[in-house]
Amino acid sequence: TSSYLIDSRPIVFQIQGVKNNSEHHRNTQPIHKDIDVFIYALGEVKDGAFVDYGWIEDVRSNRIVWKMDIDRSKYAGGDARNRKTEAHITLPKGHYRLHYKSNESHANEDWTGDPPERPFYYGITVFNLSAIEKLNQEVAISKSKNQN
Repeated sequence: TSSYLIDSRPIVFQIQGVKNNSEHHRNTQPIHKDIDVFIYALGEVKDGAFVDYGWIEDVRSNRIVWKMDIDRSKYAGGDARNRKTEAHITLPKGHYRLHYKSNESHANEDWTGDPPERPFYYGITVFNLSAIEKLNQEVAISKSKNQN
């Protein structure tokens, strides 16, 4: 598998539109060099802990390299249980698995309170910052050419 796929894709991997009482896993293609990413995750908190949450695991070592953390989360709009986590991290070259787990209540298609901001993204999305920067540069160049 070519590293070009990871290098050029704005989204490295994602689990979105999570429904109640579900567990999801997604693997990356092998990442052949370190990659800077932005993680946007939405989940549910109950009794001071996440009950809908996600994490990233290194496939080779089974080590968790990132997880949603209540202390680093913010209110995500809607019901008071809605929380979001935003993080910038570097994933070293390797192979990763994205996980997301939800409990029996308050998720897509069955909100028991007001949904969070951007309910479509309920789950976890890992964005490739260099690919997004490259796309932004291409858009700027295209706009510049169209103005001349």
